[in-house]
Amino acid sequence: MTSFTLEKSLYKLKLSPVSTITQLTRSAKFAKMGCHPILLCLLCFLFFLHSSLHLASPLCPSDQRDALLRFKNSFVVDHMASYSCDRFSPAVSYPKTNSWNKGKDCCSWDGVTCDGVTGNVVGLDLACCWLRGALHSNSSLFLLRHLMNLNLCGNNFSGSHISPNLSAFAKMTHMNLSRSQFSGTVPSEISHLSKLVSLDLSSPDYEDSNLRSSLKLENPIFTMLAQNLTVLRKLVLDKINMSMVSPKSFVNLSSSLTHLSVSSCSLRGIFPVSFFQFPNLTTLVISYNEDMSGILPKSNWTGPLAYLSLTGKSFLDEIPDLIW
Repeated sequence: MTSFTLEKSLYKLKLSPVSTITQLTRSAKFAKMGCHPILLCLLCFLFFLHSSLHLASPLCPSDQRDALLRFKNSFVVDHMASYSCDRFSPAVSYPKTNSWNKGKDCCSWDGVTCDGVTGNVVGLDLACCWLRGALHSNSSLFLLRHLMNLNLCGNNFSGSHISPNLSAFAKMTHMNLSRSQFSGTVPSEISHLSKLVSLDLSSPDYEDSNLRSSLKLENPIFTMLAQNLTVLRKLVLDKINMSMVSPKSFVNLSSSLTHLSVSSCSLRGIFPVSFFQFPNLTTLVISYNEDMSGILPKSNWTGPLAYLSLTGKSFLDEIPDLIW
């Protein structure tokens, strides 16, 4: 009897492999068949079949596999698209999507992480993988509704706008779109990702000025982001134009925040002194915002703040001796 015929027979009898083993064992005892070789082989086969059904990892759903392949095919693979990774980052750049093949389970593809129970694609790490081209709002990327971790850092999306369709990622906890040549205004929909723990939209100043993306974050959007992302722990916005954002609004950020970096963001106004004493803040980078000033606390530096960068002139005259 072939394995297909056997499984089909078990289905018709509405018996699981375990119950079938039990019944056959009982029948053997009642019939005083002893350890008949055929019966032993059958029992071993059923045990193996039962174990395989429980231990096998789920396959990537075909619709998600096809969405990933369409996403891959919408870009050109170009080593220079990730030049900043090679020159200034410890990350190794290489074309991860070259391993994506329709003949393989997409859960085994480089940069793809799947849920161990459902097989749904929950992680996509394509940092520094040589992608060049526009990331359109109708990209098949936004069909991956189960994504929780998205890293597109260190690619070149040719000045694309960050799509409002990011709101499709309701389960997203970690998002990194840094150093990827995005431009335009950060959409309000990014504030809908209420489960975000880490968000990095930065554009470092070592990029070629002729290629650098121009990304802007307006005050109403930042206000919504501060109010809605209540579990946010890390926020990196270096080199984004935040000239219209009031520094006072930083106090509305989540109290769970541990890391804030807003270097070279053209911030203006007075930085709130109370922010230095956020209960969980360990890292604060507010350097190179020449039109922003503030006063550092004269005392009560007992919080967890371990790293503070104030490079620039706005705060230098106010640094108390006790923190040197």
